[in-house]
Amino acid sequence: MHDIEVNGAIVVQVNHCEFKYNKHQAGYIHGATIVAAPNIETSKVLIPTVLAAAIVHDQSFTNISTWQFFNVVFQDNQEAMALSTSSNNDHSHTLILSESYFINDTGKQNAGALYVQQFAWVVIINCNFFNNSVGRGSGGINYHQCPSTKCYIKIVNNTFVGNKAITRSEKGHLNFWHGGALYIYSSSKNSVGNLMITCSISRCRFVANIAGLTGGAILIHAPVLLH
Repeated sequence: MHDIEVNGAIVVQVNHCEFKYNKHQAGYIHGATIVAAPNIETSKVLIPTVLAAAIVHDQSFTNISTWQFFNVVFQDNQEAMALSTSSNNDHSHTLILSESYFINDTGKQNAGALYVQQFAWVVIINCNFFNNSVGRGSGGINYHQCPSTKCYIKIVNNTFVGNKAITRSEKGHLNFWHGGALYIYSSSKNSVGNLMITCSISRCRFVANIAGLTGGAILIHAPVLLH
């Protein structure tokens, strides 16, 4: 993993890596493999808004504008990756994810595999999401809230198999949510005006994904222009 500074912003590249069997502790203390926050060790860090075991990014603490992942495996993690920005920051944050795998990742909230909050550009190409699950969120990908008047989501040539937005708690209670493989949510307006998400989903396979509520494969609850 390395980072590049471009015009004062940071581009983080994660290539040819594996993240397996990572877990965070209960509550809001996180045991993480990579945490994007200053002056911390990777064993514990206080992050107030997002939960993940393998990678946590909270823009409240950092100047990272772009995350790029190529050929990365996330397997058997507790809430594998969460990328979150603040609406008070600029609205150009970008995620590019390609040739990567999310396998058997589980979560209690947000997403089993990937949670992305307030990113203006999301590109996911040639990735595989197998048997990820969550109690409150999407088993696969949960995109939450467009931060600008225009956002772009491109999901191309990906495979989603056996992802579930339903889990059983330690006490045996079932937790239900929406979008077994993919959940896109955004309000129709915010402080910058009316919002529109341009979303392209093409050449993807959705097989045996399950939602406890609605959208066994996909639920879109947002102002979206589909291509």
